[in-house]
Amino acid sequence: MNQMLKIAILLALAANLVGCKPNEWPPVPEPPVAQSPVIWKKGLERSGLTSTPHYFRGNIIFGHPAKETNQYLVYCLNAETGDSIWKTRIVTSNEFSPFDINDSHLFGNKIIFSRSKRFFVIDADNGSVLWKYEDPINYNGISIIDDYIYLADQVLRETSTMYRFNINTGAKEELFTIRHGKDEPGGDFTPSLLMPVKW
Repeated sequence: MNQMLKIAILLALAANLVGCKPNEWPPVPEPPVAQSPVIWKKGLERSGLTSTPHYFRGNIIFGHPAKETNQYLVYCLNAETGDSIWKTRIVTSNEFSPFDINDSHLFGNKIIFSRSKRFFVIDADNGSVLWKYEDPINYNGISIIDDYIYLADQVLRETSTMYRFNINTGAKEELFTIRHGKDEPGGDFTPSLLMPVKW
């Protein structure tokens, strides 16, 4: 009997620990929070993916394909009102659509839009195209370190060359080239230089 009493007390204690106490109520869910109202919206010339937007001196800068073939619009809008500050139209010989996070970079007062075979350096204050680079050889994006834009091309999977450009002047400098089967042992090396990274 003593053993049965101990078991009954332990069960009562366990039920009290895991169950609700008589004077407790289940938690009441909080009322849903109203969604923030739309402050402003902007209609674009056509549907499609925009570039990653960048915040610059109270404005939002982003790019989007234009209605015309192979044209691209870069917008600068006031972040609070949505008013247009400036708009720049980029015309290229082939489709230009830098929508990936690595395709647009803000560096100081310059915004750079890049896609394979071309990139444009734009003054973020007024939208003027400062300089551009176009090359028929495909390359894999760009990276920016200090005042230089780095780019690596790849020619017929045989050579890969690293270049850098002065971001202010556009002056191009060839850094080095690696060649298929010559710079690496084995004879079956296919180069594809990766962009430099600054830690």
